[in-house]
Amino acid sequence: GNTVTTVDIQNIKKQIQREMVQATGSGVPPAKFVEQAKTSGAPAPQWFAERVEATGQGTDPQIDSAQGKLRAARAAHSDALRKLAEQVYGLRLESNTTVQDFVTQNDEIRTQVDAVISGATADAARFEGGVASVKVSIPAAEVWASVNQRMLSMQRATGGQG
Repeated sequence: GNTVTTVDIQNIKKQIQREMVQATGSGVPPAKFVEQAKTSGAPAPQWFAERVEATGQGTDPQIDSAQGKLRAARAAHSDALRKLAEQVYGLRLESNTTVQDFVTQNDEIRTQVDAVISGATADAARFEGGVASVKVSIPAAEVWASVNQRMLSMQRATGGQG
């Protein structure tokens, strides 16, 4: 009838997790997509097939309470995203151009790169010595896809003059 058991909830949770993993995925793209990306637009940089990772730390005066742990974990996550953004904006597109240089030219690409960063996957918070630590990461290929797409559209708009 209308009763829900713990087993029902656990099965639903497993199904949702399985579907989320299938829908979002993570890690390095399959080799065929790496090759396709390398042949479209500018040549892919060396960091294309890597993951960009950062670990943040945070604490709270009441870290021994549940709310304190939550606040500390949230602070650690924010710190990790800030560090991740620093790394992403420091990636080199060419010998003398970084993602930051390219992003300052165009608000649209900044928005796209920021969206990639905000979608980073986060590991569960770890608590040690009154400090929470959270590691976040993104496939560098997602950053390249955003930047390369914009570079291609700029080249098309200027008739290939880049």
